[in-house]
Amino acid sequence: MSTIDANALLRNLAKQIAPGQGTPAKETAQNASAQAKPKAVDDASLLALSQRVDQSMQAKTQLYQGINNAVVMVQTADGALSQTQGLLVQGRELVASGTAEDFAALAAKIDRLAQDTEIFGVKPLAASADGLLTSKATPFNLQASPADSQSLGLSAVDLSTAEGRAQASERIEQALTTVDQYREGHTQAIDRLEQAINNTSESQRHLSAARMQILDADYAKATAELTRAEILQNSTITLLAQANTQGDNVSQLLGFKP
Repeated sequence: MSTIDANALLRNLAKQIAPGQGTPAKETAQNASAQAKPKAVDDASLLALSQRVDQSMQAKTQLYQGINNAVVMVQTADGALSQTQGLLVQGRELVASGTAEDFAALAAKIDRLAQDTEIFGVKPLAASADGLLTSKATPFNLQASPADSQSLGLSAVDLSTAEGRAQASERIEQALTTVDQYREGHTQAIDRLEQAINNTSESQRHLSAARMQILDADYAKATAELTRAEILQNSTITLLAQANTQGDNVSQLLGFKP
């Protein structure tokens, strides 16, 4: 009688069905590792795309912070100018009934405010401020708005005569007009910056959604491979079990006769 090892035949058959496949336990461990480190995708194209999306998200995050810093700069300058505006309104009253010493004290307050206003290493109201001001905290430039007493035309004011008071009154109004123009420019700048913030936030949401799609695709790929390995392994186990209990039938099925 010819004898065969049905179990050995079926093991070879199982190897032919699933060449190179690992055990479900091994595949499960690999899948768990992929979930723990979603960036470590197996597919090279997914990995490259994931890296590009991550780089774009980092750049957008830095841009978002830079825009917010620019908003803070403009708001700081505008807040100081609001105080300067209030002092100039007081100057109107001093021109009408105050003394030269009172006006000099007012001018000194305006100078201190202009000198002390500082944000991210920039002094937007200082006498030395000119043109576009730059800061490492933001990629955007801030338009200088010098608002010291000399820049506003309030130095050397003479209140000892009616003519001098009239001239001082004109300078106060001119200074108020200048400050109003500064603040109008700040309002426009903040509007543009807030629009830029909205656009950047929307772009970040799209990038985040794209990143999730990449991770979902990678997870689906890993899950599909795991499912295929489990099916093949279960099929092999079933065949081996049948071989153990029905050796003769399997022998006949494979073409061996006693």
